[in-house]
Amino acid sequence: MMTLRLRLTLFVLACAALLLQPARAATYYINPEGGNDGYSGMSATPAGGSAGPWQTLARLGAATLAPGDTVYLACGSLWNETLRVPASGSPATPINIAAGPGTCGVAPQIDGAVSIPASAWVQHSGSIYRARLPIELIDNPTPTTSLSGWTKWSANNDAVIALDSACPGQATPCLAFTSGASNSILTSNAFSVTGGVDYTGAVQLRAPSGTPLKVVVRRNGPTWENLAPEQWLTASGTWQTVNFAFRALSSLANARFDVEVPALRTRINVRETHVQRMLPSGVTDSYVDSLQIRRAHHPNFGQSGNADSPFAPIATSGGNTTVDTTGLALPVGATLVPGLGVTIRTQNYIIEESPVAAVSSARLTLANATVNDIQAGFGFYLTGALWMLDSPGEWHFDAANSILYVWMPDGAAPGSR
Repeated sequence: MMTLRLRLTLFVLACAALLLQPARAATYYINPEGGNDGYSGMSATPAGGSAGPWQTLARLGAATLAPGDTVYLACGSLWNETLRVPASGSPATPINIAAGPGTCGVAPQIDGAVSIPASAWVQHSGSIYRARLPIELIDNPTPTTSLSGWTKWSANNDAVIALDSACPGQATPCLAFTSGASNSILTSNAFSVTGGVDYTGAVQLRAPSGTPLKVVVRRNGPTWENLAPEQWLTASGTWQTVNFAFRALSSLANARFDVEVPALRTRINVRETHVQRMLPSGVTDSYVDSLQIRRAHHPNFGQSGNADSPFAPIATSGGNTTVDTTGLALPVGATLVPGLGVTIRTQNYIIEESPVAAVSSARLTLANATVNDIQAGFGFYLTGALWMLDSPGEWHFDAANSILYVWMPDGAAPGSR
């Protein structure tokens, strides 16, 4: 009887121990090069079926993680997105985010910076240049004056590309492409794509009714594989628009946009083409050669006897919703309007910001009340208008029209810096 009780006690203790043990920790893998958010995320490389790494950090943000889980970010990888961990571990069993698996010769990077190519910039005025966002990857998206960036291919080199001054249905010229005696291809300039990043594409074209056409983004060289799903259409004899979206499965420096014409000796017109990299809304900072440049502001530096200070003095105290700008000189043609930004020093070591909700003469009413009272003599400066871009090394983003303006520190064109 004594033996039976001892065995029963040991069995109960063993069951209790098993119940107290945490569930077995899982290991997940993320790799922008060849990963797929439709995979399980539990294999470092694709292994058939759903086995393979995830591609984006956004997929991690939607995952169900548990204490003790480990997430490996592939060595040498780059993500232009935010890392958000959707759960919490515990001091004893944390959730681990690590580079790997194994030892990394090149660590993975999470970088919010996106490079703007030289072709995206046009001169606005003087030393100020502008680029429209999202970033356009086609160097000559509306070929009305030249065929720059566009080339052709056919097996017998008998396809023809030209500017059509009598472009159907419009007053300006457009691109005309005539296929040869075999399948022929109209090709854009080469551009780079980044693995895990989303892109959109569009083309406006016209071809004889019934003509089959294929639109595709592919590698600009062997092995010529598609980077986006092929878009097939049958021409209607009128202008048609083809829109598509894709996520790059891997980073590639030499992608291109193609329009294929299988029909022989067929003339098509193209008037507008786009491949654009999707971006988060807004611009938070701008860098030139990895060095941060300033957001355009008013007034400029040299305020209150300090060569490094942009803060103009506040004329009178205004509770926590009013900034009195009396005495602030404005450039010719500049005005104070709602929507501008105000940066305010409300304490010696405290800076607060708010949009302007209303303007009455020189008094600005803030959209958001400051935590500390606004005091006379403390400083403020303004942001948010193109007229404030008046010095080298500054930038302004027009959110309404999605245009970035910049005055480079050396006054030169931005190029690809």
